[in-house]
Amino acid sequence: MADRPSVSERYRPGFVARHVWAPYLLLTMTMIFFSGAILVGRAIREDIPPLGLVFWRNVAAAAVLLPFMMPRLRVQLPILVRHWKVVVVLGITNSLTGQALLLLSLHTTTAINVGLIHATQPVIILTLAWVVLRDGVTLRQSIGVGVALIGVIAIVSRGEATTLLALDFVIGDLWILLAMVSWAIYAVLVKRVPGELHPFVLLLAITAIGGVAVFPFYLGEAVLIGKPMPITLFSASTVLYYSVVNSILGIVFLNIGIAHIGPGRAGVFFYLVPVITALGAVVLLGEEIKVYHLFGTVCALSGVYLAGRSAEPGAARK
Repeated sequence: MADRPSVSERYRPGFVARHVWAPYLLLTMTMIFFSGAILVGRAIREDIPPLGLVFWRNVAAAAVLLPFMMPRLRVQLPILVRHWKVVVVLGITNSLTGQALLLLSLHTTTAINVGLIHATQPVIILTLAWVVLRDGVTLRQSIGVGVALIGVIAIVSRGEATTLLALDFVIGDLWILLAMVSWAIYAVLVKRVPGELHPFVLLLAITAIGGVAVFPFYLGEAVLIGKPMPITLFSASTVLYYSVVNSILGIVFLNIGIAHIGPGRAGVFFYLVPVITALGAVVLLGEEIKVYHLFGTVCALSGVYLAGRSAEPGAARK
């Protein structure tokens, strides 16, 4: 019996197959979408509560996907049930401890910091793959992890040793680090999803589960903290943006790109996120790039390059 195709291999639209440049364009657009989510999250932090945004984003994305995926969902429901544990963890790590912490981090740290720390995700994935899956780690990869860690420390500490000694961190930097760990767990565990499961059935499942996981925290944010989701055209537009552009189109384009050029080359495109985010933050949000940002970027990207030379970066999420 022939090997079953993986989730990404089974999604290869004809148009993209006929045009060599198309996968690269789609992957670039994906990174623009992901960077845009950071910039928009920073811009609307005072107007829309983070947990409310994540919850309604998931509801809207599920509502868009459900009519198209219902026939396949009926057929593949037994597969979801058999693998319910990993699907539940994927839903939680994608939405509750992933996207929610990212938006929460943007309340206290800059979009530039979030984008730069975001660049270390492949290294975190590599480390977790070694811990969880017992994947081998070479000396080059170990050095890369160390160099990237120096870059993260420089960014989080704002280049001040006293910040480390006093443990005087900006809480948002710690939130985004936890979000990166969460998405790294997602990237490692998604490899355990059977290839027979349609990618958009999986996306619908983790989106729905993520919404359920976020719901009690959303209620707490609205009732206990007193920050209900505003019912306005602005909030509705923001939810629509995150659900359609970031959650659906971003994942669709990412899947297509991986299917055509492979996860190794597709993973390199994630390094565009800090660059696009930094440019957008300077132009649109008036943030400043400082020396420790440049030093941290050089260390982080150098570490990612060293760690990724002999391993395929994992690509996953949101």
